[in-house]
Amino acid sequence: MDTNASRFEFDDHQVLIDHTTTHRPYNSREYIFRVRTPAKGGHCIKVYRIEIDQEELAGMSERHIAETLLRGPRRKTLLFTYREP
Repeated sequence: MDTNASRFEFDDHQVLIDHTTTHRPYNSREYIFRVRTPAKGGHCIKVYRIEIDQEELAGMSERHIAETLLRGPRRKTLLFTYREP
């Protein structure tokens, strides 16, 4: 597991925020993040990408942002899935 990622735990899920990029002209922030859940014989990791308007993130802590990424009703793009022992 990457030690440079911001890691947050919610029940049996872990959210790891790997990368953020700010898009100035559009006033949005792109997140690349992983959701790690227990699976038979190890863990299942799903890697997502999402873009969120900066104004929606104003005043949120990193933990609140991670929970929003995990549970929010937003459209997330699933990039790929892999298993980890």
